[in-house]
Amino acid sequence: MAPTPEDTTGPLERMRKKLYTPGTSFDIAPSSLSARASKLPHAWEPPPERPAAKKRKLSGSAIFLIGAAAFFVIAGLVAFFLVIQGGRSVSNDRVKITIENPPTSIAGGDTVSLYIVIKNENPAILNDAKLFIDFPAGTYSATEPPEPLAHQIEALGDIAPGAIKEQTVRATLYGEANQKIVIPVKIEYRTDGSTSVFEKTEEFEFTIGTSPVSVNVVALDEVSSGQEMKFEISVRSNAPAPIENLAVRAEYPFGFSPTDFSPEPAVGRLFKLGTLAPGEEKKITITGTLAGQDKDERVFKFSAGTARPDGSPNLAVSFITKEAFVAITRPFIAVGLTLDRTDADTVVARPGVPMQAMLAWTNTLTSQIQDAELTVRIQGAALDKSSVTTLGGFYRSSDTTVLFNRDTNSGLRTLQPGDNGNGSFSFSTKPASELASMHNPSLTITVSVAGRRVGESGVSERITSTLTRTVQVASEVSLSASATRSSGPYPAEPDTETVYSVRWNVANGVNAIADTVVKATLPYYVRFVSSNNGVMYNESTREVSWSVGEVGAHASVQSASFQVAFLPSSSQSGSSPAIVSAATLTGFDRYVQKTLTDSVPAIDSGQPVK
Repeated sequence: MAPTPEDTTGPLERMRKKLYTPGTSFDIAPSSLSARASKLPHAWEPPPERPAAKKRKLSGSAIFLIGAAAFFVIAGLVAFFLVIQGGRSVSNDRVKITIENPPTSIAGGDTVSLYIVIKNENPAILNDAKLFIDFPAGTYSATEPPEPLAHQIEALGDIAPGAIKEQTVRATLYGEANQKIVIPVKIEYRTDGSTSVFEKTEEFEFTIGTSPVSVNVVALDEVSSGQEMKFEISVRSNAPAPIENLAVRAEYPFGFSPTDFSPEPAVGRLFKLGTLAPGEEKKITITGTLAGQDKDERVFKFSAGTARPDGSPNLAVSFITKEAFVAITRPFIAVGLTLDRTDADTVVARPGVPMQAMLAWTNTLTSQIQDAELTVRIQGAALDKSSVTTLGGFYRSSDTTVLFNRDTNSGLRTLQPGDNGNGSFSFSTKPASELASMHNPSLTITVSVAGRRVGESGVSERITSTLTRTVQVASEVSLSASATRSSGPYPAEPDTETVYSVRWNVANGVNAIADTVVKATLPYYVRFVSSNNGVMYNESTREVSWSVGEVGAHASVQSASFQVAFLPSSSQSGSSPAIVSAATLTGFDRYVQKTLTDSVPAIDSGQPVK
């Protein structure tokens, strides 16, 4: 059903029509008007009091915001105070220590200059500042002569705010090649209003580029147990200035026995080489034997540096250390050499006296050795070349070599495992008269063994080995004695004293003799009278002794004499009794390190007693 026109009229339109339509009335309730009129005042009255407003509580978020604001206010005040009041405090972070243009690599043995800069970036003064520098081992002063330098202290005084202090330190540094060294630099200071001492430390690292010396070791890589071997140690200076008090310390492994040195060690295993000029080279030779088991390996160490001033066997500073590795193998041919029935490494010979040598060999391998050859080289000016003879070998006089090979001994063509053989030769040194111009004469006998071993692969392999013996020529010290009548009847007569003068003569040969003494005794019927040249008499033992002492090589004959009185008895008539017993000389040969002796028979009365 469609809406009526009235329905489509809005409320405002209907209200307008009602107000302006004739006959429309509006009824107003009298009760409500009268009620409002009764409430109106007839005169002025004060307004009634309002009730007090209820207090509102603060929320938690409001309290948080107020607290935060207070915190930031307080923090700001504190920061302001620190900025204003703390602006004059001192911090280690504002004390700067630097080295201007520091070297990264230093040549060992060179003198370097370290330009140290200290800057105070604090707003306050650094009072009574001191600089401390600690140097590593092997540092020396740049003074002349150089001295070991371990610490250095420099007084810097007060350092004002923003001020810079500069200090130059010069030192000579030693060490091994590629060794890293650290130098700590420290500054100590005080501040106003404080009794404490503050310090700041910086460490500076450098590298030793090259060692001041180079060491080269030449030795065998492989030896047989008990075989003699030699080390040649060469020390060369790389420094631009002379290196003083240079020394080399040797460290030997277990089983090594040194037998000879050149030069001799100063103390223990320390060899002092003295001063080494720039580019100069000095050598040390060490000879010895190495014992061990098959396939063992030994390490030898040789360190070059400066010696301690106290004379100890250790180095004060080590520049460089070289190692030599030596493997021990089973000898493929075991060789034995005896000289006058002794297999000692060093044997003593008398001048001009023949010496017998016996050579023996055995194949110790599990495979055969073909074309074995033993070469015996006899070297030394003391050898009498014409005295060499051999049995089962060939003597080649051109180079004083005795050969044992397949041509002289058919057994050396092929040595099966365990096969052995032997040969012999003899030689002698020159007589003492021909050794007069020699100092400490000796001979060296070197036995070299070579052969072809056929391995499992069928490839022929050349193998070698060596053996060395040393023959030292002892001195030819001699004693002679004689007696002449001084007073009394001659021939001697019973019950009457005859005085004799006894004379001892001592002669020496090629080596110096120490602690030389001549001794003899007197029979009970002989009386000691007097002496000269230090001859002493002991009445309780009836011993006559002469302390000759040191007798130099090829020294002139030394003599001493004494007098004795012979009182024969009638029972001695017709005989020539001894007036002095057999005399004995003893002396110590400094070169061969052995005691030498000589003797003369007893001296009698010369003519039978009447």
